[in-house]
Amino acid sequence: MKCPNCGNEITGKFCTSCGTPAPVEEPVKEQETQTQPAQSDNFAANNYNSEPAQQNVADNNSQPNSFGADNYNTQPNNFGPDAYNSPSGFGADANNAQPAPQPYQYNSSANQPNGMPVNNGYTGQQFTNVPNNNMPNQPKKGMSGGKIAAIVISVILGIILILGIIISAVACHAYKSLESGLKDNISTFVSNYNNESSYYNWETSDGDSDVSKVTDNDGEIYDESTCCFYKVFNGNEVSVTGVNMYDVVDGDYTTKHIEFTLPSEIEGKKVTDIYNAYIYNPTNNDDKDVEIKVTVPGSVKTIQAYAFLNCESLTELVLEDGVTELENEAIVECENLKKITVPESTTILGEYAFGFLSSDGMSSDYTPAKDLVVVAKKNSVAEQFAKENNFKVENN
Repeated sequence: MKCPNCGNEITGKFCTSCGTPAPVEEPVKEQETQTQPAQSDNFAANNYNSEPAQQNVADNNSQPNSFGADNYNTQPNNFGPDAYNSPSGFGADANNAQPAPQPYQYNSSANQPNGMPVNNGYTGQQFTNVPNNNMPNQPKKGMSGGKIAAIVISVILGIILILGIIISAVACHAYKSLESGLKDNISTFVSNYNNESSYYNWETSDGDSDVSKVTDNDGEIYDESTCCFYKVFNGNEVSVTGVNMYDVVDGDYTTKHIEFTLPSEIEGKKVTDIYNAYIYNPTNNDDKDVEIKVTVPGSVKTIQAYAFLNCESLTELVLEDGVTELENEAIVECENLKKITVPESTTILGEYAFGFLSSDGMSSDYTPAKDLVVVAKKNSVAEQFAKENNFKVENN
């Protein structure tokens, strides 16, 4: 037989020239079966020099490979029952035949003779790209549930940590601002309390809040006729230290409009100072539903710092001619104050003297009240103050 690779005669199991293994089996070709009908059923009985045997197509179920009975000199793929001398030795009586060459894998060989690939002289193991059915492709392993859970927990903890840092920074800033504001307010309060005009002791007998039990033993007196707490200084001058708004309404706790004038004189002594005139809502109505108008007489010369502080129901304040000074922050945090009248006699206005509000109602980061109207004489100190702080001005 001829080597399918180099064309030389093969006398054994391998070609001596190129090392290509001898052909094992020649596939049945349908086209040849159709062109040679005379040999389609069986091989010739005496097929010594015949061409390669053709498989009996009609009798495929009985003997798939019907080969000639006397096939001594047949071509390599004719494996008749008496194939002792055949190169492959795969006959019926092949007990003493040499072992058949091991099959090997190869790529598509449609264009190679006898279905064998070109060996190009290589006699070792043949490698192909045919998948090894005994070693199936292993699927890639995904991440386990534990790893995914660990990642999710780590992300959540990271977010919580970042939020904690942000909240801590904001809280620290707010605390510092509040601490600074409180220190400023306390410092101002202590300063005013200790100066020569702050000579009062805020105490009631036995710590009782009932005004009827406040005596003059601690320096503070309540005058029922004027509904005011007061103290005497310089022998014959009075400073108002509080207002009892429940006595002002005289039991009418449903009223929504209250007008009250501070006294110019108490017990024959002139009222010249207001230390504290905290005006609050004594009715059963909401603060925003109650209007309170307060008038300060011209006998008063000075309105001290924080005298009108956080008077939420105070809507209008009138200072009569004669009031000369408003100290720093004298009238602040009165969020419903819509109108204030300041006379031409008021020539001293401290910082944030009136009409300012803070964002939290406690600190000194003041901004001017937007809706406040200042009634003042033209070219007066009050008019100038109002314009500098963007208040609305009405000239009287």
